[in-house]
Amino acid sequence: MVLGSGFQHAVAGLDVVNEIPYARLPGFPKPGVMGHSGRVLVGRFGEVPVIVLSGRAHYYEGHPME
Repeated sequence: MVLGSGFQHAVAGLDVVNEIPYARLPGFPKPGVMGHSGRVLVGRFGEVPVIVLSGRAHYYEGHPME
C-alpha cells in the first residue's frame, strides 16, 4: 500500500513488526509534503501480511517521474 497524507489513519489497525525510514533505503526520495512520514511499515492487518509506504514523493517536488 502507498499512503499519502489523507490516508495515514489507515495504519491505525496495523500490527507493525518493523519500521524503516526511507533515508535508510538507497534510492528512495525523501517526501517533502507535510503529513508524509517517509517510512516503510512492515506488519499485518489481521492475518494478512502487508508492506506500507507511508508517504510518497511527488514530481512537483523535483523528483523524476521514474
